[in-house]
Amino acid sequence: MRTRARTRSSLSAAWAVALVAISACAAVLPPCASGQTPAPAVEEWGDLGYVSVNAVLGGLTAGITSAVRGGPFFEPFAHGVLGGATSYVGKRVSGGGFWGAGLVGRQVAATGASMVRSAAFGDGLLDTLFLPLGPGRLHVPIGSDGRTGYRLDLEEVGWVVYSLTREHLSFDAGRTLSAGAFVFVGDERLRGEHDDALGRAAPGVISIRDSGPVPQATLAHEQAHIAQLDHLKIVWGLPLEGVLRKAVGLRTGTWLAHVEAGLGHYPILWLLTAPWSEHGSRPLEREAEYMESIRREAICPGTPTPECGGLPEPVR
Repeated sequence: MRTRARTRSSLSAAWAVALVAISACAAVLPPCASGQTPAPAVEEWGDLGYVSVNAVLGGLTAGITSAVRGGPFFEPFAHGVLGGATSYVGKRVSGGGFWGAGLVGRQVAATGASMVRSAAFGDGLLDTLFLPLGPGRLHVPIGSDGRTGYRLDLEEVGWVVYSLTREHLSFDAGRTLSAGAFVFVGDERLRGEHDDALGRAAPGVISIRDSGPVPQATLAHEQAHIAQLDHLKIVWGLPLEGVLRKAVGLRTGTWLAHVEAGLGHYPILWLLTAPWSEHGSRPLEREAEYMESIRREAICPGTPTPECGGLPEPVR
């Protein structure tokens, strides 16, 4: 009976915080499904705006989860604010122009997500680091007596296998090492004949078209999505999967202790996308567009040229 009560309490906490987070996003990132108000240019927010949103959402996630579980609110909220801000810094770094920016930024962002998770579950500022590495995560205990271990993410494995089997995609080892995520490059449509996207991101995997304008900016956009998905998995997905494991009585003393389904974040991801009818108005998309705009401006300052996706210069 106690186990079931704890399970219900954990699930209630998760959904309560999800609703608060969605409400906060709706308040600061209009428009929603009505689409009556045009979205402001992503540049209008600036780093201060985006880091503030990430910090507040990190604080609310940690504070409310802790409170619903019977713990304090303000200390976890403060720790969550710091974690959310750190997560944004990681996303910002991941879109940088130096080699390895994606790798470094992804780990920094994951550190921020780990801080939010630790604060939410009453483990102080940082109890365990969840660092994305290959098709999985390295669990590194910081404030506990657990052992460092690697867990394979089955969803990420599936996306890697899927991308490897696509004839029009080729694995790019150099960009993969720099990005800290599997990168595949193609000059055709990435996912079917009706897909005209310049880039796609799935958990742990990026696909881009080299034939598109400013592929470096496209890569920065997708790097932001990778960090966003990492955050949702670390803060939401893994805890929800842990609750389900206990609820159905899965044993963790065998090989299952080293494997994660990687699917627990999808209810939260749906809540962060479904209310917005226009793809470009979704909070996660707008943040990624901001990262892309910064990288594009660094490469192509001033008036766009044909190489930068602009109109041909007039003949004089």
